Amino acid sequence: MEYFEVRAFMASVQTLHQKGMYTNAVQEVEALRSRIYDGLTEQDVFRGLKTTNFGESRIAHCMKYDLQGRARLVTVVNNGACILLFAGTHDDADRWLDSNKGMQFVGTKTGSGVTLMPLRKSNKAIGLVAVAGTEIDYTPGPLIASLSDRQRHKLLEGLPTEIVDEIALLDSMVTDEQLIDLALQCGSDARVTLVHDVLSYLRAGVRAD
Repeated sequence: MEYFEVRAFMASVQTLHQKGMYTNAVQEVEALRSRIYDGLTEQDVFRGLKTTNFGESRIAHCMKYDLQGRARLVTVVNNGACILLFAGTHDDADRWLDSNKGMQFVGTKTGSGVTLMPLRKSNKAIGLVAVAGTEIDYTPGPLIASLSDRQRHKLLEGLPTEIVDEIALLDSMVTDEQLIDLALQCGSDARVTLVHDVLSYLRAGVRAD
């Protein structure tokens, strides 16, 4: 089984976390993503999660799982591919499914794994990323907001204005791919490492003293 998530998936997890009553549900999602990242079997990946009592017809091949606190995890499983779509309260998941009714996901087996056809809803492509196992802090707002003026100056000193502006907008939902791409534009190897590592730590909730 190959695993993916839509780019907005972790934003839905962040919204669930911010509701304050669903810490256990969020932890279940985090544990699931870690098991995927560690390469466990399909049976072990979904260990402890149960599908909901009722099927789901609004999206083809949709599988819904119960999370603690009556929250829901919405996925699609099709032809060797599993896609994490949404995590939220029972009502939020229902609204999300209503608003995305008819979304199509097609996975095609190839010699080296699974190729996913472009995902489309109303003729608009929906981005997919591989599931990462990195720790994420769900605190809203820019990552660098937790840095002191001195720390921020050291991190950003000498960088082009457009790169500084991009870094200033990053929040905890930034993907590994985005972090790497941005860091590689920061000049010397030492600066690339500094920017990548600092932002990765901030994303995981590690705050500098």
